[in-house]
Amino acid sequence: GLWLGAFVIGYLPEIRLLLLPLLLIIAILLNRKTWSILLIAVLVGGSAISIRQTALTNQIVVSHFNQKVQISAVVRSDPIVRIGKIRGSAKLPDQQSFLISVDKFDKYRIRLPMRLQAPIGQRVLLGEHFTAEVKMIKSKERKVAALAVTTSELIITKSANPLLKFTNRIRAAFRELIPTGDAGSLIPGLILGDTSLQTAEFASKMRRVGFSHLTAVSGANFALVAGFILWIMQFLLRKIKSRLWVTAFVLLFFVILVRPTPSVLRAAVMASVLLIAKYRGIS
Repeated sequence: GLWLGAFVIGYLPEIRLLLLPLLLIIAILLNRKTWSILLIAVLVGGSAISIRQTALTNQIVVSHFNQKVQISAVVRSDPIVRIGKIRGSAKLPDQQSFLISVDKFDKYRIRLPMRLQAPIGQRVLLGEHFTAEVKMIKSKERKVAALAVTTSELIITKSANPLLKFTNRIRAAFRELIPTGDAGSLIPGLILGDTSLQTAEFASKMRRVGFSHLTAVSGANFALVAGFILWIMQFLLRKIKSRLWVTAFVLLFFVILVRPTPSVLRAAVMASVLLIAKYRGIS
């Protein structure tokens, strides 16, 4: 219901003010409990997406498009390399791209997601706080308010929290063990969802042949981790509920390790449902 609501609000906005309330009233009048619950979920999900999309069209940000501003933000995703485009006989420099959460915009206090493009060379880690002078550009990406581009190094003002530092070290150490080449770059993606070693050309080929899902952590990864932890815990803990608690905490750490992308969050929700059912003795 929530996903259906997101679709209606995002792609069929012209009917949202009439169709959904009308269907909800009909369902209530017909005393259809199941349909009423489904439509309420649609309305809740649609309203949440609508509020988010409205927030992304912040007029303060829009008024500063194609201007340089000073921002203060937090890194919200691991950097990926973007190969510079070729224009005529010249090639633009390669850049690293990642999501950020901006909390200060010149003199304004805001909290909006944006995408930042910065020069390659500076190591940027998830969870770090920084300030930078950027140029604001309108973005075609629906999940961000703008594209921020900078040509200078970021000024790190605060490091990531200890948990993110620990997961960053694990991911970095794992990358160092991987052999070079396109085949080797698949391994971190298969295990940790880390595609930072993949070149833009290789990632494009993966998308064209429909294999990009291989490097997205999903339900199969959670099933393997949960099954292994439950198997190990049977030798250490007698009560099944204690084993389930340990498994839940391990899966929570796993979400942080592989990063809470949409596919990871969907898998985490499905795993949570199964663990709760097992805890309550339903399955």
